Amino acid sequence: QPCTFGSSAGRGGTVKVRLRDAGNGSESTMNPNVSPNAAISKVKLFYFNIKGKGEPVRLACHLAGLEIEDVRVDREWFQLMKAENVLPFGQLPYAQFFRQDGAVVCEIAQMRAILRTIARVCDNKLYSDSIAEQAVIDQYLDFEDDMVAAVRCSVAPSRFGLGDYKDDSEKLARR
Repeated sequence: QPCTFGSSAGRGGTVKVRLRDAGNGSESTMNPNVSPNAAISKVKLFYFNIKGKGEPVRLACHLAGLEIEDVRVDREWFQLMKAENVLPFGQLPYAQFFRQDGAVVCEIAQMRAILRTIARVCDNKLYSDSIAEQAVIDQYLDFEDDMVAAVRCSVAPSRFGLGDYKDDSEKLARR
C-alpha cells in the first residue's frame, strides 16, 4: 500500500521547487507534474556499497513497508554523478521518491531529510503527528550527528581542515 506525501503549500495543485546548491550547481527537485500529495510507493536509494548513512534509510524503508531499490555506487560512478551535478551538495546518500505509476515525486539528498520524508509519507509509522514528539525524534537524529562527527574527524581529518596523519603512530596518538 503506497504512502502519501502531503504538503499544505500545494493543496489541490502541483508545486515546483528548485533549490540550486551554490557550491556545485546541483538541484533538489519536486516534479511539477506530480501532485505534492501523490502516493509514494518506492524509494530509489543511491549510496556506496557500505552500511554508513545508507543503512538507516534501508531500515526505515523496511519498517515503513516501502519498496526500496538499493543502488550501490562505486567511486568511479560517484565521481561521474558529482561531475554531472546529479547530486545535491555533491554527496550521497541521494534518493528518488516514486509514486505507483513510476513518476518521480521528488529527489533529495542528506540522510536525515530522506529519513524524515520516509517517516512522513507512511502515515507517521516512524514519525509522530505531535509536534512535541517530532521535536524529540529530531533531537536524537541531530545528537547522532554530533556524536559521529568526532569519529569522522578522527578518520578523515583533512575533510575538517586538519592536517593528515604523518603515520599510524600519530593516528593512534591523536585518537
